[in-house]
Amino acid sequence: MDYYKVLDIPSDCDAMVIKRKFQHLARIHHPDKLPTTLSQAERAESLEHFQKIEEAWRVLSDEKLRNKFDAERAQGMNQQMPISEDVDLDTMEFDEEEKTYWHECRCSGRYEVLEEELENGVTLVGCTNCTLCIRLLYSLAPS
Repeated sequence: MDYYKVLDIPSDCDAMVIKRKFQHLARIHHPDKLPTTLSQAERAESLEHFQKIEEAWRVLSDEKLRNKFDAERAQGMNQQMPISEDVDLDTMEFDEEEKTYWHECRCSGRYEVLEEELENGVTLVGCTNCTLCIRLLYSLAPS
């Protein structure tokens, strides 16, 4: 389940946007707030949607859970792309300002990965221009 789609928010929004959207949707779909004119099927559907909204809020409002979800989401999206090559992280360029590693794609696009994503275990990175992706080769330093 894509929690950003459940809440109908962009994946790069801040915590306040997530909170406001959750509160708005919870008021609409909360079982105690539903109109009495709804059928049993409509009530059941709204309750199911409310439970998804609550789950999305639980994950996206917790920074650690959100980071883990974002990494898994990116991994899932990238698994659908053809892998063009394996790239050792040590051979990638590093942008100090953005804290991003990057590698040029053969289409002139770029494969970009944030340090934070690496800490969350991302191994597949998609190109910014085409459907190719690379498999990153690296190991995390022990904590």
